[in-house]
Amino acid sequence: MQIRHLLVAGIAAGALLALPAVTAAAPPTRQYGPITTVNDPDSGTCGNNWATDAFKRLFTANTVPNSDGSYSFDEAFIGGSFVTSAGASPGACETLPGPTGNGHTVAAGVRGEFSGSYRNVTVSGGTFNPAAVCTQTSCDNTTDFVHTVYGPGASFSVSAFFFQYQTAQNGDWTNASPDLGGNSGDIFSN
Repeated sequence: MQIRHLLVAGIAAGALLALPAVTAAAPPTRQYGPITTVNDPDSGTCGNNWATDAFKRLFTANTVPNSDGSYSFDEAFIGGSFVTSAGASPGACETLPGPTGNGHTVAAGVRGEFSGSYRNVTVSGGTFNPAAVCTQTSCDNTTDFVHTVYGPGASFSVSAFFFQYQTAQNGDWTNASPDLGGNSGDIFSN
C-alpha cells in the first residue's frame, strides 16, 4: 500500500514539473542594428565637445504601445572608441562639494574606449511602423531612428542613461543619469 502512494506522489510531482511556468510576458520587441556611427562629437559638463566618438548603435524597440499610448525603446552603444580634443575635460564643470567644477583640461589625441546605453526611452506622438527599415543613413542617430521607426512627428525623451569611458593613463569617466549613479571620475591631462 505504501509503494502505491509513493508511485502516485512521484507521478504527480513529475506532472507538475512538466507544466510551463507562468510569468508576465515582456512586450514584443524588434531589434535594429548594429548601425555604425563615426565622427560623432561628445560633449562634457562644460558644454564643449571634448572628444570625437566611433561606435555601433543597437536599438531594441517595443512594438506595442504602453498603456498611455507612448512607446519605449533601449539604445545600446557598443564597441565604442574616442579621441579627445584639446580643452576642458568631460568632468571639468561637474558640480562637486565645495567649489564648482574641477577645472581639469585634456590634451588632444588621448584615445580610449567606451560603452553605454539609453534605457527605457519614451516616444510620444508616433506609431510603430513594422515595415520600417533602419540603414546607415536612416538610423545614424537617435532622432533619425525615432522618425524612421515611429514616424516623422514622433518625439522622444531620455530619462536614464549610463556611459563608461576608459583610457590607459588619463583616467576614467562615467556619465550617468542620477538614478544610475550620476557622473564620476574624469579624463584629463593636467
